[in-house]
Amino acid sequence: MLENIHDKFFKKVFSNIENVRDFLYTSLPLDIQSSIALDNITIDPTSYISNEMKDNFCDIVVKTKLKGTGMPVPYVDIYMVMEHKSYYDKAIFVQLLKYMLLMWEKDIAEKKPLRIIIPLVFYHGKRKWDIPLQFIKQFKISDEIKKYLLNFEYILFDTNTENFENDPILKDNVFLLTALILMRSAFKKDWESVIKIFEFWKEKGFFPNTEELMGFLIYITATKDIKPEILIKYLEANKEGGQIMATLAQRWVQEGKEEGLKEGLKEGIEKGIEKGKEEGLKKGNLENAKKMLLKGFLISDIVDITGLKESEINNLKNKKNK
Repeated sequence: MLENIHDKFFKKVFSNIENVRDFLYTSLPLDIQSSIALDNITIDPTSYISNEMKDNFCDIVVKTKLKGTGMPVPYVDIYMVMEHKSYYDKAIFVQLLKYMLLMWEKDIAEKKPLRIIIPLVFYHGKRKWDIPLQFIKQFKISDEIKKYLLNFEYILFDTNTENFENDPILKDNVFLLTALILMRSAFKKDWESVIKIFEFWKEKGFFPNTEELMGFLIYITATKDIKPEILIKYLEANKEGGQIMATLAQRWVQEGKEEGLKEGLKEGIEKGIEKGKEEGLKKGNLENAKKMLLKGFLISDIVDITGLKESEINNLKNKKNK
């Protein structure tokens, strides 16, 4: 599903500490920026989440420190839950509340004080996001009743309304800025935004490594009506990308075309024949996975590149070892 593609891309981008730090410097209100130690952040593991909740848990949990406020402890932990949305979702408040409740239940179980949690929603969908920022504003009742109700507020970063392209911090983080531009234009079947990105890379003297470029190109071809071959030809024409494109072309196009990926991916993208896409792409991806295993690729990387399940790749690995 396209939603999963957006989610995987978001998590890939924000699994990098530098990207998270630069994004928070850009997206957080100044009063929060001045109150937390953004120079010392970590990605908090969510291994304590039950298997039933894993698919519904927030995308990124960031742990940092709250600066001294005259309390007995000068620095206390503060957590930020970053929830990614590629579609309009009125259930956002309940989802955020579930995340916070799970974290607080863990604190209670471990006999710790309840942690401080600030929710942040990252949105890049088509529809205008007009959901209130405060939980209590959903209820059309008098102020006398409201004071007895639960209330909290989330921070919203909407790529459709944020003017982030000229942010000096992001301009120095070309990878993150590229990702934000791609997510903002993910629902536009245009070529212009892609050209703009390549021109931006040239201006900054930047060319991503093979793994980074693979992630960008997979996201572009998955969200726009642009053929993989056109992207490769365009990049090959830029001398900055000549060497890296040779490697990428070998991995992405040549290997894929050998056993069904040409029929699946190309036919599916160019002609919209879903049956041919699904059957041919699956066959091609299985063959690609076999070759990647022989070349020593990590299973996690094979999952990202081919879209196969980890269990399918493990089955191939077990057959290879027999």
